[in-house]
Amino acid sequence: MTRRAEAVWRAVEALRRDRDGLREAVRTTAGGSEDAARWCVDHTLARYQPDALAALCNARWEGKAVRVVLAATVPLAPLRAVVLPLLQGARAVWVKPSRRQPEIARRVVETLAAQGLPVQLGEGEVQGVIAYGRDETLDLLARAQPAGVEFEGHGHGFGAVVLTGWGGDTAAGLARDVAAYDQHGCLSPQVVL
Repeated sequence: MTRRAEAVWRAVEALRRDRDGLREAVRTTAGGSEDAARWCVDHTLARYQPDALAALCNARWEGKAVRVVLAATVPLAPLRAVVLPLLQGARAVWVKPSRRQPEIARRVVETLAAQGLPVQLGEGEVQGVIAYGRDETLDLLARAQPAGVEFEGHGHGFGAVVLTGWGGDTAAGLARDVAAYDQHGCLSPQVVL
């Protein structure tokens, strides 16, 4: 595992140790139940394992400063959004949180920075912008970038499920996917066939 992946792993471990505080921030941010916040935190953090982090390492943003523009969506989405350019070699990551969900982004950035990773809230000169949000917002952001600044937009997703069988496990899995993040996730199933 690279040094960056090890530092991200330590940050995720720190978030796990602060699980109760993170759950409360998620509950407050999303306005959901304690059970939904518990599931969100536990499910999200469980995906961050050393092998998975090592597999994400590449040179996509090698040596570049990157701005990550976050949308108000799934409460822990800032973790993935900020970790990816770090694991892809960005020399600096500037994070612009959503006005509606600044607390989770602040926690994520502070936890990653405490592990020596080059990430901070605010603005800085960048060579790339990674933005999350509505397609219309992404179009505006893409057009506003100066020449030479690479733009990567992640817009609206539409989740659909195609079932080829039915049973208790299938029903339980479908119910979990539909309930997850109170339908705020971009891949939360909207249609079941």
